[in-house]
Amino acid sequence: MPTAYTRGVKDTLICPTGETFPVAPRDPAVGYTLDELYAHLNADVIEVVPIVGGNILIIDEEGGLKALPWNKMASQFAGCCIRGFALLAAEGNLR
Repeated sequence: MPTAYTRGVKDTLICPTGETFPVAPRDPAVGYTLDELYAHLNADVIEVVPIVGGNILIIDEEGGLKALPWNKMASQFAGCCIRGFALLAAEGNLR
């Protein structure tokens, strides 16, 4: 997986199963809306985790409280335990 992303490049949804899917904001000029992020992550509250290379992981802040499955790949990026879906994105794609 690439370590750096640029605006307009598709981001990556990381599933707890290890599967990954390319995703992009509906309007790349604006970035992701909260509604888009809630839908991608199946979450009510999101958290932004900064990672190296100017990227971010956007996660379900309540993943641990909901006892969601461990996301090994996202946890490796973040250096901490991530539960549930995670969106690996360029920092500029969050508005």
